[in-house]
Amino acid sequence: MNPKEFSELDRQRILQTWIKSGIEDFYLSFELEDRSHRHSTFYCHQGLEKICKTYHIGKYLKHLENFKAESALLKQVDRVAKSLNHELLQMMRCLQSRRILPTYTASRPYSEDDLLQGLEAAYTEVRYPVPHPFHLTRDQYGKERFRIQSATLKMYHDPLAESAPLKYARSTASALLKKIETEFSVEIPVSKVSAKISDKDWNRFTNIFFNS
Repeated sequence: MNPKEFSELDRQRILQTWIKSGIEDFYLSFELEDRSHRHSTFYCHQGLEKICKTYHIGKYLKHLENFKAESALLKQVDRVAKSLNHELLQMMRCLQSRRILPTYTASRPYSEDDLLQGLEAAYTEVRYPVPHPFHLTRDQYGKERFRIQSATLKMYHDPLAESAPLKYARSTASALLKKIETEFSVEIPVSKVSAKISDKDWNRFTNIFFNS
């Protein structure tokens, strides 16, 4: 086996490792959806972030000309991933501007920005108490963006307690995985991420996730 062949196998393994980790997060989101909606949204953020980073890592590895030792390659991949931080909105905008992903058509009352910002808010709100939760934020004009105007009392939509961000994250991740599979010729690992998951639960999850 020459260095070039080994390098390609190594690239495939790295991408599949990142994909599997993202799918694990989406499965946790699926498990938590009926028990803790905010935590479910948090894990959707984590999963989508990892799938987005997988694509960026794939682009980096695809244009890597010189083969390096595996340990050095893994360290460089780690640097690439960390350089992207947790800026999901920024990563998504980058992918859309390069026509990797189409603009998502969100269902009312939310826009795609609302859903992306809601996922980012969940990343913080689930981990720490916050003084001003996302559903009370205002838009650039100072308008309460999620207030239900038709309500007699002061009431708000709460994206982090609804299914819209989950559906958005699953649909976007599924579309991006298809792009990764085609562009980088990598097989998406669809086998169960854990032997502790029943076949019934895994089949329910894959029907929701891969058919979003």
